[in-house]
Amino acid sequence: LTRAPSGVVRQVPGVRRMLEDAMQEIYSVALRRGVRLPEDILPRTMAFIDGLPPASTPSMMRDILAGKPSELEYQNGAVVRMGMEAQLPVPVNTFIYHSLLPQELQARQQGVNRRPACTACQPLHCLCHGPAGSPLARARPTAPRPCGAIHRSVRRR
Repeated sequence: LTRAPSGVVRQVPGVRRMLEDAMQEIYSVALRRGVRLPEDILPRTMAFIDGLPPASTPSMMRDILAGKPSELEYQNGAVVRMGMEAQLPVPVNTFIYHSLLPQELQARQQGVNRRPACTACQPLHCLCHGPAGSPLARARPTAPRPCGAIHRSVRRR
């Protein structure tokens, strides 16, 4: 959202707090879903972020700025969906997701690295088009077609 490198993000108090709040939401969703995480995972993660080179940027930011599809659905989108399933509010991740979603949809509609749906993966969670029920999945073509050897997908759990 800030389009700023890690050094700036971690030094601006309000932005740093937003990052910490987003991570706390992820931690809360994980716990609600029965995922065991170390109690000190949040301070350890912030220590890792604090150790990044000041000019570094996350890959999602680079992809979005370049107009390419990103990991939005699989990071913030997943937190939003799992939060809803667990009836746990995740307002920061929801804000981030919906703020970046128009750019993500535009990148996928323009065909940057876009692949048509594959008949072999209808029961699968497709990494190219987003999870079933997501805005990206709804944006995918309705007629399934073979999508070639570079198609990657994982089975839904």
